[in-house]
Amino acid sequence: MIRLVGAELDRLRARRSFWVFALAALLIVVAFQTATNSTLRPPTAEQVASQREAYEQTHREWEQQCGPGSPGAAETTPAGDASAEPSSGPDDPDDYCANVPEPQLSDFAYGQQSFADAARSSVQISTLLGALLAFLIGASSIGAEYASGAIGNWLTYVPRRGRVFAAKALAVALATAVVSAVLSAAAVAGPALLARGYDLPLTGLGDVSALAGRSVGLIAMAGLLGFCAALLTKHTVAAVGIALGYAIATSVSSGVLAFSKHAEKVVPWTPQANFQAVLEHDYSYQVIDGTGFGEGSESRTAVLTFEHGLVYSLVLLAAVLAVSLLVFRRRDVG
Repeated sequence: MIRLVGAELDRLRARRSFWVFALAALLIVVAFQTATNSTLRPPTAEQVASQREAYEQTHREWEQQCGPGSPGAAETTPAGDASAEPSSGPDDPDDYCANVPEPQLSDFAYGQQSFADAARSSVQISTLLGALLAFLIGASSIGAEYASGAIGNWLTYVPRRGRVFAAKALAVALATAVVSAVLSAAAVAGPALLARGYDLPLTGLGDVSALAGRSVGLIAMAGLLGFCAALLTKHTVAAVGIALGYAIATSVSSGVLAFSKHAEKVVPWTPQANFQAVLEHDYSYQVIDGTGFGEGSESRTAVLTFEHGLVYSLVLLAAVLAVSLLVFRRRDVG
């Protein structure tokens, strides 16, 4: 079995598409560090001056509307005057001043991210790219063999289809895990080097490293799902179409569930929410209680736990692998 897995890994490494996909993903992760650098870099003197100018202008406007002697200045009501009623209306200065606090210089500061926030964004980007890369690697590894007829020739040498399936799946998982580990390491190392260059503390390094570690498992899972999708459809392009359809359906369903009172019943059983729960170690989402928009409706936060997401993801992967193995064992590959 070890020799069979080794042979499958050699066949993967021999594919030009494998290296093209891997190099493209790595270059994008490295290029993303340019954006990371701009969020970690301290503001320039020009930016500080622009910040103060915007603050002073906004503060002057607020003083004209709400400062002492302005129309919106608070007025005292004579004691015992029950007939006095506060004015109301959208244009009432009192309402405006009650809802708009005095501007502070800190409100106009250019946001300099912490290392933890910048690194987390970097890892999330690498996870998305890695999952796409792994899906393509897994799909092309078996899709190309069906398209060329090589799978039939391979089975004449190793007729035990269960062993062949296991070796191919394990090779895809190992290859994509190694590639994703490189991407995750680059996603963490880039912000770390930039942060140290700006003398920023590496606060949250442990949490970010754990996030990157969990992403490796999810990316390897994406590789296996791509492998199964192409095996079931016998075409790499069909597998890519399934992934595209899933992405579109996810975008639509997320928008609908964001404003649905049924979100708490549906979200825990969607793949994307459970994958997110594994990656983020708990996934928080909004639930609307009541009849929908308007009065009587309130929004609250619900949490999908890491444990739920992990069990869901493993069961889903096991089910897809089992169906794929059954089809592979019974299908005519001639």
